[in-house]
Amino acid sequence: MSDLWKAAALWQFRRDPARAWRTVSLPDDMRDSRDPVAALERLLLDRARAGVSHGLVLDVPGYGPLGLDDLAVEDETLVGVVTEEEISRVAERTAVLPKVARDEDGRWREVLADWENHDSAVPVTVGLDDALRLLDDETRSPQANIRLAAVGLASNIYSSLLSSRWLVDSSGGRHRVPRPAEPAVFTDAPRGLGASLGFSREIHPAFLADTDEARSVRTWLRKREALPTDADAVAVIRRLAAIGAAGSSGPNVLRLTDDQLIELRDGFARVPDHERETLGRDVGQAIRLQGHRYDRAGKREDIDVAPARAYLPARLDSSEREESFAFAAGRTAGLVWLRPRYAEVLQRGGAGMGARKFLRLLGAETAPRLRRHPGARERFTQSPKGLPAAVISGPRARTDALRVLEATFTLDDYESPDLRAVASGIAAEQDPQLRRRRAAALFHVLGRAWSRFSDHDEVDAVHDYYAWQNRGRTAAFWLWFARHTMVGRR
Repeated sequence: MSDLWKAAALWQFRRDPARAWRTVSLPDDMRDSRDPVAALERLLLDRARAGVSHGLVLDVPGYGPLGLDDLAVEDETLVGVVTEEEISRVAERTAVLPKVARDEDGRWREVLADWENHDSAVPVTVGLDDALRLLDDETRSPQANIRLAAVGLASNIYSSLLSSRWLVDSSGGRHRVPRPAEPAVFTDAPRGLGASLGFSREIHPAFLADTDEARSVRTWLRKREALPTDADAVAVIRRLAAIGAAGSSGPNVLRLTDDQLIELRDGFARVPDHERETLGRDVGQAIRLQGHRYDRAGKREDIDVAPARAYLPARLDSSEREESFAFAAGRTAGLVWLRPRYAEVLQRGGAGMGARKFLRLLGAETAPRLRRHPGARERFTQSPKGLPAAVISGPRARTDALRVLEATFTLDDYESPDLRAVASGIAAEQDPQLRRRRAAALFHVLGRAWSRFSDHDEVDAVHDYYAWQNRGRTAAFWLWFARHTMVGRR
């Protein structure tokens, strides 16, 4: 009887495949095991799995009769999203299960799912993860990519969307979604700060269409600040800041013209107050302006500089020339300075920030920078790093003071290589009058910036015995060095 049923089922699939799925039993169709018919139903279910699935042959237009192993089907989420040719190509099968072989109620999917769970012959199922590989197919239209991307977004699958070249610009060029630290954004029109800086791309009109799929894609791109709304300068500035935060060197840094710098300054006027300072310093790492430095022979060298690592020349300092850091530094080697010409450049453009305020926002300084001493080392786990009492080229006075306190390290200590270089240059100045004037300028500089320096003028002195044992307070490393250099070496 089971063989007769199998033959009838296979005949039905050749004659009317869409209706034939109803002749195939599923586990949910089984009667109670106490029913005398249940054993027969179970036999027919097993025969369908083992026999019908392997013997089933369907007439596929353009290909002739094919078994299930030669076919592919798409996941339900992909219906109407990918073409039959794409499904068979991704699955590496001859063709797709014909539409005429699919019943409207979807029982065919239930039967194939049951057969797949019992090692029967079934078509290869193309899932969403597999289909998303099609985003790299340059023959696909922008509209097709949008439909597929929208399905991926609805399923919270982002990896392929971030790695594939599926975004299309107005010229037909294909691109990946810009990374946060990449100088690239898409806009509906090339205008605003992004266009001025040279990294905005006009997106293909299909992405601006009034469809649910296009809106979904636009919303996601805007959340990633890859598609600014109406040439939003703030989104561009945040992207610049991400570039700076990721590292101040490499191919992504931007060398700005005067006009670009002015537009960047005007864009900062739209940045919320609570973000402005943080974004400013990071942007100051991402851009390059004209500057200079001096070599050891005192010869000036013109270079491109990151504002966040540069100092303001006397012309841009708020103090008198002979009280400025630039005057105190003179031709000290190694320090980098912005060009004085930016005082005039940033006067253009009307009511934006003044030159000094804007360049300070970008991280340019008028007093020596402090940094954590790189010689600090980890002595105890889950404890702050300590700077040894004896540091190579360190001030002898510091070592002696720590010995008196019976301390072997200091904690959270800071140094200032630029202050050390300037102080050493002043001490080595051959002209006594100029040496005094430069020293006086440096004291003025430190006095004006003392609110910043005072946070790091003293540190804990400790002894390392099983844990840090506090021995009191002492001057920070940078201050010991300044005293040592300016007052006299020991």
